[in-house]
Amino acid sequence: FTLNDNDFCGTFASGDQLPPNLPNTFDVDTEVKANTFIGPTPCPATYALTAFYKATKVTNWAPTPSTTTRWMIGDPCTNSNGVWYGITCSTGGTSTEVLKLELQGDGSTDLATGYTGCGSATCGTLPTELGGLTSLTSDFSLFGNGLVGPIPSELGRLMAITSGFLIGTNKLTGTLPTQLGNVGNGNLVDSFSVDSNSLSGTIPSHLGDLTKLTASFKLNDNKLNGELPKQLGKLSEMKSHFMINKNSLQGGLPAELSNLNKMTDRKSVV
Repeated sequence: FTLNDNDFCGTFASGDQLPPNLPNTFDVDTEVKANTFIGPTPCPATYALTAFYKATKVTNWAPTPSTTTRWMIGDPCTNSNGVWYGITCSTGGTSTEVLKLELQGDGSTDLATGYTGCGSATCGTLPTELGGLTSLTSDFSLFGNGLVGPIPSELGRLMAITSGFLIGTNKLTGTLPTQLGNVGNGNLVDSFSVDSNSLSGTIPSHLGDLTKLTASFKLNDNKLNGELPKQLGKLSEMKSHFMINKNSLQGGLPAELSNLNKMTDRKSVV
């Protein structure tokens, strides 16, 4: 009975937590070894973080020279070494949840400033499993890293975020998934940033559903084309940094953009 060398998660890691009907003398430590089993943080979040780690070329995520908050050591939120670097978790209550993922880089070589990171200008991809971080309520911030490939539509499942969705200044390609209009479920307040990548295709009209945004809506410095959707006029709470410059957009400006009448920052550029 061997289950070793998979990616199971949860708390099935010691003899007192065996599934029903297995004998208490079952050698879990030997027969189920080399799995994740890093609960009690719920499996979807644990699986998402593990998949992201594996999708990158980073071998040692921790602030230099500390080793106590490296990823893949113990539970992301409750291990004795400390919370994994870049992760914020809930405290108290009956369960532990991942509330924030913030690994902001400097836009050059490492996954994030202060990391012993990937050591090249390409650090990996955004796996679809990141959509499992449905408990995030603060920020999803991977700004300024060497991430490549498409933006998974599964990120639209991050519907509890209220602060920032930041994946700008990477090397992401492909189109903007329509599902990104679901981020925050209409309650994303601070920032939506996918700028400074190599994204192409049209701007999804569904992004107009980010109606509570105030500080930053940044699609600039990409390869987007087509016309501006009139639905962006629903972003009427915007006060600064409405930036769609440096693309290949065509057509006229929708009259609905006049609804953005709370803009006060001169850095707001179309």
